[in-house]
Amino acid sequence: MGEERFGVITELTGHHVTVQFDDFDDVRIFRRAPQIVRRVELSGSVRRVTTGEIGVVQGLSNAEPPRWNVAVGSHVTVVQEKDLRPHILMDPANRLRNGMVGTPRQFWLALTAHAHHLEALNRDLIALGESRIDLKPHQVSVVHRVISAYPHRFLLCDEVGLGKTIEAGVILKELRARKGADRVLIVVPPNLMRQWQYELKTKFNETFSIINSETARYLRNQHGADTNPFEHIKSSIVSSSWITTREWNRLATAVDWDLVIVDEAHHARVRYIGNKVERTKLYRVVEQLVSPQTFSKRSALFLTATPMQLDPGEIYGLIELLDPALFPTLGHFTNHRDRVPGLNALVQDLKINGYADRDNQEEILAKVSGWLGKEATRVEAELCAGPEGIAAVCDELADEHLLSQILIRNRKKVVGGFMPRQAHRWEVALTEAERTALNAVEDYVRNGYQLAATQNNTAIGFVMVIFQKLMASSTRALRMSLDKRRSKLEQDSTTAAAATALAKPLLDLAERLDEEVDDEAVLSQLLTAIGDLSQKEAAELRHLVRLLDELPTDSKADALIAGLKDLERQEENPKVLLFTEFRQTQEYLKARLEEELGWKVHLFHGQLKPAAKDEEVEAFRTSDKPTILLSTEAGGEGRNFQFCHLLVNYDLPWNPMRVEQRIGRVDRLGQTNVVQVFNFWIRGTIEERVLDVLENRIGIFEQTVGGLDPILGDTETDLKRIFQLGDAERDAELAKYEADVGKRIAEAREAEEKLRDFIMETKSFSKEVVQELEEGSQRIPAGDMERFGLALLADVNTWLREEPDGTYKIAFHEPFISDYPRHTKDVGTKRTVTFRPDVAPDSEHVEYMALGHPVIDDLVERVTQQKYDGSATGVVVPADASLEPASGWLVIHQITVPGLKTIRELHTSFVDDQTGPDEDRAKLLVERATHLENDAAIVPEEIEAAVFDSLDAAITEAGEHAWTVSAALEADAAKDAQSRLMREVDKINAFFDYRDKAAADKLDQSRKTLDRLTASKDPGDRQILPVWQSTVQGNEGLVERLGRERMERLAELHRQSQGVGDVTLLGVARVEIRAAPDAQSETVADNLVGSDTE
Repeated sequence: MGEERFGVITELTGHHVTVQFDDFDDVRIFRRAPQIVRRVELSGSVRRVTTGEIGVVQGLSNAEPPRWNVAVGSHVTVVQEKDLRPHILMDPANRLRNGMVGTPRQFWLALTAHAHHLEALNRDLIALGESRIDLKPHQVSVVHRVISAYPHRFLLCDEVGLGKTIEAGVILKELRARKGADRVLIVVPPNLMRQWQYELKTKFNETFSIINSETARYLRNQHGADTNPFEHIKSSIVSSSWITTREWNRLATAVDWDLVIVDEAHHARVRYIGNKVERTKLYRVVEQLVSPQTFSKRSALFLTATPMQLDPGEIYGLIELLDPALFPTLGHFTNHRDRVPGLNALVQDLKINGYADRDNQEEILAKVSGWLGKEATRVEAELCAGPEGIAAVCDELADEHLLSQILIRNRKKVVGGFMPRQAHRWEVALTEAERTALNAVEDYVRNGYQLAATQNNTAIGFVMVIFQKLMASSTRALRMSLDKRRSKLEQDSTTAAAATALAKPLLDLAERLDEEVDDEAVLSQLLTAIGDLSQKEAAELRHLVRLLDELPTDSKADALIAGLKDLERQEENPKVLLFTEFRQTQEYLKARLEEELGWKVHLFHGQLKPAAKDEEVEAFRTSDKPTILLSTEAGGEGRNFQFCHLLVNYDLPWNPMRVEQRIGRVDRLGQTNVVQVFNFWIRGTIEERVLDVLENRIGIFEQTVGGLDPILGDTETDLKRIFQLGDAERDAELAKYEADVGKRIAEAREAEEKLRDFIMETKSFSKEVVQELEEGSQRIPAGDMERFGLALLADVNTWLREEPDGTYKIAFHEPFISDYPRHTKDVGTKRTVTFRPDVAPDSEHVEYMALGHPVIDDLVERVTQQKYDGSATGVVVPADASLEPASGWLVIHQITVPGLKTIRELHTSFVDDQTGPDEDRAKLLVERATHLENDAAIVPEEIEAAVFDSLDAAITEAGEHAWTVSAALEADAAKDAQSRLMREVDKINAFFDYRDKAAADKLDQSRKTLDRLTASKDPGDRQILPVWQSTVQGNEGLVERLGRERMERLAELHRQSQGVGDVTLLGVARVEIRAAPDAQSETVADNLVGSDTE
């Protein structure tokens, strides 16, 4: 049964009843069924709803309407039944006495739930046992660093491919497990919204809603025109372009978020120009969202792979948002960053070479003293104290690396585990007919560019760019698109002006093409709506289509087939992942490959439903024949294909970051083969020039370029501009661009290597910490979790059916639907789930139900309450070789010792009727509990009064033993509490000591600037005077807040350190261990699975 709630039936209508509940401002309609709504039988102690008085029922006074004689104090009163509620102390012992017991399996379920729940709470990182992914050591280290820090505000800057999204997901999960992230907002580039949503759902059981104009409109239709959509959705993803519009910016920043995550945070830029500060729209929005004024109260994660490529002002601007007191000024930050290499060299030298017997001891001493601000004699004593002394000095020096306090960066070279990449070219020899046709199309495109420039018509220019891309994709896709435009021109007499007006919404979309839409989707609509709709153009298009129709072959597809045949000769049953930008190309290749090659061919694109995507990927993964997966850009987002190492770019995006995303699908941790990347080379074409830029100048196919986004972010825009020029001008501009981008990338990579940061890398990835965490964070075995999850669902009447692939089809029924409407209201009652982390790990529609899944967490909470039926029972347990016959009480307590690290233990006692406490039997019964056997029950009526009389004594005896254990734990905790408290106080004081000084310096600098501007007669200075007045006010507030927050934090630490242990009764069972069991024991799966009836 679900959680019991009391109320009054206010209406009966056919097969339904309307109930007004007591404790909730809530009216519900239910089916008229006894397992859902039942009349309460009043006896014994009762409570009056209207007065709160407690009385004892003496008997029924009137049957219709029902009234009861109730003794209250010294008199008897007649009370209407609707004003009476049962008054029962809902602890397990009273439940047993009053016959309100659950089945034995419910008791075992509750006991198992308590054990799993406490085990999770005792982990240093709760989320390690809840996610279905196999976290890599560096990711564990990052999560621990963020969670154990104060406050939780960091720049996560791992190199591309090291899993920053996964790190952010685990941090989110961990904060939620600690009740620290109820409201979460994730701001990402538009093209990554679906990927974030997919990763959070499939890997972390976190359901996030994408908020855009459409969802906002829906929410306002549901809740009123003035509603703030962000108030209704606690887990939101928004695009970084959409959120910068005024209305949505205002509404999003009005919400009190617990955690804000910003992906590709380097797009939130700020520039310092003298006394002026220029901020992008995104920067202003993020500034309001992460609330630097209360930086210790709101968690924030900024993700970027490009920290070393950013202008100093840009990285300083991001740090200012996360920790405004870390660096007083930009100059202070720049000076510190310039000194960091020397600090790194000093620490590395001491760790490797030590201090004793060094020729340059005086030089080392001077450097260490200078950094730490200590007297040389004191420093020397520490350095001469052996390895431990040197380690302590190095730790102190590392703390002087201020940037490492807020920035975490791991590099592939340090983490390891990645395979190299190799790039190959498949040359395409075009026939004369193909060159003639493509040259004619290029002339048409060039004329289109000129028309777009003459008419200032962006739409036409955009269409021509896509036609140019289609030329590099396939003649089939090009022919279909050209013919579609011809058909529209011949049928529609729309004027150019009207067509352009019709295209306005599409142009708005096109301007954001690189971020959130694919070329083909926009082109399909633009083709029918824009351009100079002339018969002359229609005739030209007919000519082009005819040229393409007359082509006897497609040389590029021929080269693909030849290349795949070579791969088949080189590898046994190769798996090939092929990317194309266009669906038309995808369909064409599928038909040719199936007909001419005989390989298994699978399609993957954005229009497939989640289940179909899963099927295509799984078929590709498990195939034991030569197989190819043809994927579009949108189809591949978020999917990992490290089981495949052969990647073909059938056409190349002009945006290098998209190419990197493609390769990143196979070049991942877990890849065991050299990644082979194949590109098509067609001499004398634009595609050849694009390939040269990407391969030779950028080096994208053999090196990761994710950290070069500030340099490469405008590549596609630059190429579009260049390719619209005439031949001669285009070649000159392209040569100039190739040389410039090649030089900038070489300089960036050289600077990256020079800026290798020993201290930051050591702090970002501590192998010792990881080993300690992993040893104490074991996941519940898959079989146990499956059995446990099935039992939880069955206990709320859920229909279950196991599928051949290891998943389960489930359908929720009452009482779950009424008790937990949030799980079924918008998504329905049917799900496909798994309880094992290795089943369908990348599925979009199979949910991983384990601890951490909202449904499982709610059901665990349900069965671990004292008022749950299963907190008390009577059970017959079959005896066996290890469990000899006996009778007694099994008593379950929870011991809690609060503190800076709270201790929670499950304490079980079996109090034998004859011999008293038997800890060995208690331990065996608890181990047996996880099997969730369907044991025979002992109903309370069968228990003799004399036996019942021993219940209180058994609970007291078990409780006394639990208190003895609690006292021992409390004593151990007290020994550690003082040293732990001193360490935490030192950390807090160190955190605030520096920031107090930095904030004071910041305030002093801003006041001096304000005084200078106030005295200035320059109109420009006077114009920015209000900005600096506001800055001074903000810095004054920062100084005040730091002092207040220090006191609050220290007071909270002292409060936590003074916890006193307590013991809580969780459950009690009458246990008869008998040699001949009364009933055949069955497993949960035997009872729950196999029915075909929902």
